[in-house]
Amino acid sequence: MSFENRTTRKLVQIAAAGANSGANLIFIGLSKLSTRELVQIAAAGKGCVTLSE
Repeated sequence: MSFENRTTRKLVQIAAAGANSGANLIFIGLSKLSTRELVQIAAAGKGCVTLSE
C-alpha cells in the first residue's frame, strides 16, 4: 500500500490498528516527514512498525 499521500494522523491510526491486531507493518517512502512525525508513527505502532526508505 502506498503511504506517501496519507496524512501523519492517518498513518498513526494505521500503526495503532496494526499494533492492536498484532500485525507487522513496514512503512516505506516517508522521507518527506519530519522526525517528530516519524516518532509519532513509530510510537503508535508499539513495536510493530518498521520505517524504511
